[in-house]
Amino acid sequence: MAANDRQVRKLFRAHDSGRNITISALAAGLCRQTAAKYLKTGCLPSELAQPHTWRTRPDPFAAVQTELAGMLSTVPNLPATAALAHLQHLHPGRFADGQLRTLQRQFRRRRARTRAKEVFFAQEHKPGEWLQIDWTDGSELGVTIRGEPFAHLLAHAVFPFSNWEWSTVCHSENFASLLALVRETSNRAGGLPKGLQTDHSCTVTHRVESGRAFNAAYAGFLARYGLRARTINLRSPHENGDVESAHRHFLRQVGIALGLRGSRDFDSVDDYRQFLARLLWGRNATRQAAWAEERETLRPVPDGGLPEQIEAPRRVDPGSLVTVDNHVYSVPPSYIGEELRCRVGWERIEFWHGVMPVRDVARVWGEEQGVEWRDLVVALSRKPGAFAAYRSRDAFFPSAELRSLYGQLEAARGPEQADREWLALLVAVRHVPDDRLAAIVRCVLSASLASVATPESASRAVG
Repeated sequence: MAANDRQVRKLFRAHDSGRNITISALAAGLCRQTAAKYLKTGCLPSELAQPHTWRTRPDPFAAVQTELAGMLSTVPNLPATAALAHLQHLHPGRFADGQLRTLQRQFRRRRARTRAKEVFFAQEHKPGEWLQIDWTDGSELGVTIRGEPFAHLLAHAVFPFSNWEWSTVCHSENFASLLALVRETSNRAGGLPKGLQTDHSCTVTHRVESGRAFNAAYAGFLARYGLRARTINLRSPHENGDVESAHRHFLRQVGIALGLRGSRDFDSVDDYRQFLARLLWGRNATRQAAWAEERETLRPVPDGGLPEQIEAPRRVDPGSLVTVDNHVYSVPPSYIGEELRCRVGWERIEFWHGVMPVRDVARVWGEEQGVEWRDLVVALSRKPGAFAAYRSRDAFFPSAELRSLYGQLEAARGPEQADREWLALLVAVRHVPDDRLAAIVRCVLSASLASVATPESASRAVG
């Protein structure tokens, strides 16, 4: 049996300790002649081995090299299995399946000579210099809240020097979710970095009409807290490499933890957030040495912390609607044309007219819209013909039961008359609390489907 490097190193140590060749050879498990050879040369077996550069058998593909080169120039990613199958079709009986490994080695050598590969340049990060921020889709985790699928994103922040990280649950990639992430990360970390590094996002940091200028909200936030900003180039996620890598590892760990938990269902979003927080603290516990050095360089969080809300002016459009982050919210028609101050938080939005509060509503996400039918039903009842094609028509059926009741009315009256009666009915019951609304409407319709439902009959039912 040929000697290996481990045995020869043991031989050298035994001989250097003063033992003779025979004893040293026995200690290393070698015969005396082999031990003498390595003691004479002073080299390891791997150092004496000669590279294998000669062929031990003829190349079975020597005659078809031109054909193979043509295949690879036409289809650069052509698998060797497909190339061998093509050769077997062109030259029946000439090539065997067992020659696949030979062809794979030839393809690998040819591609190594001709294909340029991407070069990765190691970066030197300074502690406390930057906080990398990005968003990733958390829906693939299959999390549910009380049995309902929970579609969400994870906003992720990483300090590149130590790889200390934090993540928050959000529903869209926007400035409000960035603000919430920076706020929670700075509170957990105990300080702020010198700057934020993000991707080139028109929904978060940049103005839509300008590829370079920051939007007013982001620019104001940076100026207020003395933060620098750096954005990566378009379609260059590798420039945010630390947070991109953290995405993969964190999502994989969350998936494993959910599997070990035995259930992907949570009682509330807060329970899910606490579950993620425990995982993040566990991941950060392995980085304490580098994190202790980086934490010393962070700037203190301002007194009062970072804001929980951002304020943006919005003008009420002729439809009595206000648009915030591509979602519309209704306000009373008396504010049409007026400019409102919108205090946008993570879960709620406050609308103010000067110093007077107008409305405090829950934020909506995804395909939902924030139209409150009580704001508009009186105005719409004066123009019932607009109801059939109204964009926010669904808001006037705030529950599945009410939509079913409207279906009964439509079947009995026809679409046009049903719209008129439905709007008149909603005007009459607009002050009824949500928990009693369906019962009142059902009572009115069941008693009056044989005749025209009127506001007066609805008022009597409410009373």
